[in-house]
Amino acid sequence: MPYGASGYVWFENHRLIGNLSLFPFSVKGRQCWLVANVAVHPDYRGRGIATQLTRQALEAAGNQGIASVWLQVRIDNLPAFHLYQKLGFEEKTRRTTWIAASGALPQLQNGDYVLEKRQSSGWTEQKAWLERLYPAEYAWHLPVRWVLLQPGLPGAINRFLEFSYPRHWTVRSAAGLLGVLTWMPSSGYRDHLLLAAPSAIDEQAILALLIYSRRQLPHHRKLTLNIPAGFAENPLKAAGFSVEQTLSWMEFRISTGF
Repeated sequence: MPYGASGYVWFENHRLIGNLSLFPFSVKGRQCWLVANVAVHPDYRGRGIATQLTRQALEAAGNQGIASVWLQVRIDNLPAFHLYQKLGFEEKTRRTTWIAASGALPQLQNGDYVLEKRQSSGWTEQKAWLERLYPAEYAWHLPVRWVLLQPGLPGAINRFLEFSYPRHWTVRSAAGLLGVLTWMPSSGYRDHLLLAAPSAIDEQAILALLIYSRRQLPHHRKLTLNIPAGFAENPLKAAGFSVEQTLSWMEFRISTGF
């Protein structure tokens, strides 16, 4: 199995009827594979082809000493979810991708909150919140890069070298910092948002932060935000975001110690 993306295909009578892709990635120094794009032609479903393709991938991972194999499946795709459970995959978490809907933004109600650009003093709390909401196992594909997010000279140097300039906004009250929203510009058709907040959020504060931040951003750019399922749902909906999809992250552990 080469280091880059690879996978398996299923042919019958010189016809491609099944596919499974494999993408290598690293988490905390351990090599893992992500199973993706599992598809079988509708006329051939129900014959266990997807199961056999997945088993082949797991066998190959074991032969190459891969720590674990991951996959993502939509929570409404119950047949696939139960299939992977039977194969030994365990659900580890669920994450929702939100999309900023077009149209006018709701009225901003500041209340007793202060909305402003991030100050260096808030980095410690922001980083701790980001580490909880974007753990390495589930955020390796997202633009959570400390060298670009951190304030001060080291961050400025890395942002200059990579020509990447995120922007941050905070919401605070007299009691302290309540949340941080980061905009990560992208060369693709979507820009990413990262939300950092404590477990017990102040919903009105987060709503104000979302509306305030979106008003500072280019209106022609699509915005996406990935977050643990169920987190900050009410503020996100009220701020004009809609759910694109919720995925179950499932893991098959091949070796111990991961």
